[in-house]
Amino acid sequence: MLLPPAPSTGTACPGGSTLAPTRHELSRCDECEQPVLWTITEAGRPFAVDPKPNPDGNTVAIRDGLGVWRSRRPSRDRPKALFEQVFYPHVASCTKGVPIVLPDNVTRLDDARRRRRGLPPRPRS
Repeated sequence: MLLPPAPSTGTACPGGSTLAPTRHELSRCDECEQPVLWTITEAGRPFAVDPKPNPDGNTVAIRDGLGVWRSRRPSRDRPKALFEQVFYPHVASCTKGVPIVLPDNVTRLDDARRRRRGLPPRPRS
């Protein structure tokens, strides 16, 4: 017996997984408390992306058949597929980059390394 096709909501891709993450799949960044979507890269490492698809991003992701979000960087050999969404890496948008004020008796290692290489210290903002 043939069943009629299920109604399409416009958010499904091949295999039936949705393109937008649900709120249950999101967690919070430890540094800035913003919501993030954790994906698994092709190398098997966890990678956080901002939860809303963003055409300016450089990471494509898709939920696989097991419900795991997989991410990768598109390349000339493997450009973005039609069923993949583009996300912005959270490391680029995280507000944790607030400068830390160190006590006077603590040496910034990045400045010490730059001095050793003969480079001027980075300007403070």
